[in-house]
Amino acid sequence: MEKKYVLNTKTKKYHIINGCRYSKNYLKSDTYMKEYYSEEDIIAENQNYVSRCKTCFKNK
Repeated sequence: MEKKYVLNTKTKKYHIINGCRYSKNYLKSDTYMKEYYSEEDIIAENQNYVSRCKTCFKNK
């Protein structure tokens, strides 16, 4: 199963991988970007202190 989401720990916004310009160009070695399999995983680990990227989730 591929990881579908990426969380920017600096801004506390999560993105769909390849959904916007921020999530297309991140490197796996970036310390502030963390990959996840689902939105539930992000929320469970960060206790709702995160928000969605408006651009990535515009059509969802």
